[in-house]
Amino acid sequence: MTTDILRLLKSRLAQWEASKGDKITAWTVSTLLFHGVLRGGELLAKQAGQFDKATVLLKRDIAVQKEQGVVRLRLKAPKEDGDRRATVVDIYSVGGAMCPVAAAAKWEKVARGQAEEEPAFQLQSGWPLTTAKFNGILKEVMKEE
Repeated sequence: MTTDILRLLKSRLAQWEASKGDKITAWTVSTLLFHGVLRGGELLAKQAGQFDKATVLLKRDIAVQKEQGVVRLRLKAPKEDGDRRATVVDIYSVGGAMCPVAAAAKWEKVARGQAEEEPAFQLQSGWPLTTAKFNGILKEVMKEE
């Protein structure tokens, strides 16, 4: 993905027929994946109906420090670590419309009532955003007209 494609994705998500909260969640995931050079499975649940707290990113595993210009993620099973040991990834502010810290600060407001022990990224329906659902959203919004 390039910054031009990320910019196009932001535009398409704004036009997507979904709740404002779902748009914010999808955009936040997109910016964190891009700027953190992460894989979807490192941020998103694998299944909607169940999740393993030992491997999935929970709400408590994200610290948005807007004043310091950083989002800190505690990844529990990063793919580059063969032993799958937890690691902390800092994603820094880049300013402007593509900023992951600004996106995460908006997401924090959307996720305010969400339990700390639940998957971090959820749709307004209350279901976790899975890698399959996220990929489906990307296909839907990025399809050529």
